[in-house]
This record gives sequence, structure tokens and C-alpha cells, in this order.
Amino acid sequence: MFDYDAIIVGAGSVGVPAAMAMGEKNIKTLVLDWRPSPGQGQNKHAIGGIRATHSDPAKILTSQRCLEIFSTWKERFGDDIEWLKGGYTFPVYRKEDEKALRSILPIQKQYGLNIDFVGPDKILKVIPGINPKGLIGGTVSPDDGSASPLLSINAFYRRALSLGVTFQFKEKVTSIMSEGGKVLGVTTESKQYAAPIVIDAAVHVQRTCARPWGSMFPSFRTAMKVPLPNRWSHFLQPWWLICDLLPVRKITIFTRTVTDRWYFALPLIRRSWEPICGKPPCFCPRFVHEW
Repeated sequence: MFDYDAIIVGAGSVGVPAAMAMGEKNIKTLVLDWRPSPGQGQNKHAIGGIRATHSDPAKILTSQRCLEIFSTWKERFGDDIEWLKGGYTFPVYRKEDEKALRSILPIQKQYGLNIDFVGPDKILKVIPGINPKGLIGGTVSPDDGSASPLLSINAFYRRALSLGVTFQFKEKVTSIMSEGGKVLGVTTESKQYAAPIVIDAAVHVQRTCARPWGSMFPSFRTAMKVPLPNRWSHFLQPWWLICDLLPVRKITIFTRTVTDRWYFALPLIRRSWEPICGKPPCFCPRFVHEW
């Protein structure tokens, strides 16, 4: 006899929306998380960018649905999740990046995305103050946007609760129960929960619980932290998110060295940096003129 139709492990960016969707289908769902409230893992590190401008059809379709949900959330449910349709732009300073971005435009347009590769003049209009030295151009996708990760996940959490989803916090999953090759539920530090379906929405579960019965898939946590001090808070529309494609060997404002390709996102400020903080930000020198 099962306690639930499905158990989701992890109440973060994957687990909470999944629970909400299952609640909408009247699936009796339990969400377990060892933290005290939703969104306390990698969700807190997100900057909130939402875009459909990918190269994989599955990601494009999924992201288009995400844009639809985020952009209409306040209208449908009343919660202000700070949705902003500001767009994304990928400035290009290297020929290889131009080639890569142009190569995926056909499939992006095939799926109806509003995106184009434009020249440096257009990029300079979209991003006033960007460093024009070596600027080739870039892609611009005005239909993308952003929302508050904190407000969004709590809105999704409240929606899931209203649909009958059960959340248990401060309860860590220690193992996945199975018999004869079939999942039977999970064991936590305090009790057992029975369900025929277990959804792993937390990387630690796969590493600690799934390995014993040979169900490991490559996975890892990833996060991007972008510090934005209060004195840079005078952002005006449009809130373009700027993605830097150049590899960065070291970013001095962070406590650790970044050794892989780095995608930096920054909302556009429609005026010079100088009136706000007196100098360009030290973590994106290529994006501003030299003072």
C-alpha cells in the first residue's frame, strides 16, 4: 500500500515546479527536503534570467513554456514575481563565437524565436557604454526576460500547497527503497514513505542513494553568483541581460578562481556607470569604455 503516488526529493528550482505540475494533475505528491524551506539550495544563487534562445529543440520548447508561465503568472494568480521582459544579448568579440551563434540561428528561428545576429552599431544601441574595441556584433532576443528566483519559487510553493501537495522540510532522504527492480519509496532519517515513483530533484540523492543499485547518471551542481551592490541599483528599462562569451581565467571579485568558460550576466544601465559608482565595475572591464 503506497502513501503517495509520487515522491519528489528536493524543494528547489526543479522540485517545487514539478510538484505544482503534479498537483494540477491530481497526483498525490510528497516533497522532501532537508532544508527548512523551499529554494534554499542553488535557487538562491540564481540571477533569474529566463530565455528560450538555446540550440537544442527540447530546451527551446521547455523554455518557451517557462516564458509563458513566468510572464503570465501575476495575471493568472496575482503574485508579483517581478517578471521583466527585458531581453538577452550575447556580445561577440571573437570570430569563433560569431560562427557558433550564427550556426544555431536556423534552428532557433525554426522554432519561432525572435532572435537575430546584429552588427556592432545595434549592440552599442542596446548596451550603451559597452566597450566597442573589437566588438563584432552579437545576438539580440528581446522576448526573453527575468524574474525574482525568491518570489517565484515561493509563489510556486504556495500554488502547490493549494493543490494538495505535501511538503516535509528538515527531513533528509537517506536511501531509496526498492525490491525486484521496482521503486517502493524512500527512507529518511526519521521514517519511511512509500510511493511507486521517486523523482530526484536534488543531486545529493543520486550520489548517496541511487549508487548502490546502479542508477547513476552524470550530474553536478553549478551556480553563478553575481554581486550587485546597492549603489548600482538604479537600473532602468530595458533590463537587458548581457552574456559574456569570452573565457575568463580569473575574476578577482570572487573568492575562487574560475577556470572554465564563464557566462556573465548583468542588467543594462541606460546611463554611464560614472554617476552611480564613480568608476566602471571591476568585474566586467570589457563591457565599458576605459575611463
